[in-house]
Amino acid sequence: MTNLEKLIQGKYFWILAFVLHLLVLLMLYSKFGINTSNEGDKYISIAQQLTTDNFSDSFKYLWFYSSYILFLAACLKIGLSLTIILLIQYIFILIGFYYFYKFIVKQSLLPEVYARLCILLIATCPVIIYWQLTFYTESFFLALVMITTYLTFNASSKKEYLIAALFAVILMFCRAVGIFYVIALIFVFMKANRMRYSIIFLVSAFVLVFIGVLFLMPLHFKYFALPVYQGSVICGFPSYPNNFLPEGNYTLAEVYGAFLQQNSFGTILNLSFKKAISFFTLTRPYYSLSHNLINSFYYLFILGGLLGIYNLVKSKANTLFVIYFASILSASLLIVMLIYNEWSERFLVPLLPFFILATLMYLSKSKAKRAI
Repeated sequence: MTNLEKLIQGKYFWILAFVLHLLVLLMLYSKFGINTSNEGDKYISIAQQLTTDNFSDSFKYLWFYSSYILFLAACLKIGLSLTIILLIQYIFILIGFYYFYKFIVKQSLLPEVYARLCILLIATCPVIIYWQLTFYTESFFLALVMITTYLTFNASSKKEYLIAALFAVILMFCRAVGIFYVIALIFVFMKANRMRYSIIFLVSAFVLVFIGVLFLMPLHFKYFALPVYQGSVICGFPSYPNNFLPEGNYTLAEVYGAFLQQNSFGTILNLSFKKAISFFTLTRPYYSLSHNLINSFYYLFILGGLLGIYNLVKSKANTLFVIYFASILSASLLIVMLIYNEWSERFLVPLLPFFILATLMYLSKSKAKRAI
């Protein structure tokens, strides 16, 4: 056993992990402070309206963020300050880290030393930790993903499944992409209980959701329809800023129909390819050099995670975890290809813990093979 392994398995490891986590958090706080602007300001404003006024018009396009807004509204209603609300969010993400560790151990995905290392890497990842200093949905959503994943994979009684179902509903209405996680978790439930047609359900549900996204769901003109029509790969940076789209109500299919009248199908494919690349891109030209250097380190985990999934598929090991991760990854990627990527790496944030986990699964299995 190496000195590093002794340290990780030692009785002071959790204290050390928490101290390192706090150091990263303090570093980010000194650099960025607490962010209440943009989407954070929007959610806080809607939450304040929810406690006093008629909120229906403002809430119109925010139903899939409603569980987070309701959380903020409840906190504001009882008179909590934004600082206290941020502290509650922080405690919630720490609980999420704990349950993700329990998920890894209970599912025997990693040996103990690797499981601890996995949580240490997640809890000190600036790409993940930064969102604890904001009033965006990321930290709240990630905690829900971690907790609901644990609850679903490890439920064995009716009561435990009901608790998992409650968290799944909250998760689905925290961010729009939450519906893909919930569909994948229902698949996990069906598979764990040996129900027939679980794969058919998974594929059919995803197809139906994407049909709804394309043909039924109305898009907010400013935030979705216009950026898609102007060919944004990353929101706020249109490829065709002069493309004019009359203001109105559009579905995504209608936006693409209008786009095709001015451009070729090859242009759409080219933009989709660029969006797919951007999905896996943690660096940005408008980030500082130090910011990009730190983020670049985590490309190792994206590559390692993809290698880990490939290795698991090849060896037919941990099939339930593989299908779960692959399905939420594929659905998140496809939605980015259809719409656009966020200005920051927000679509990738809830998937990073799974990439880190899959990387360590790959490394631990590789080490085990070499030891034979």
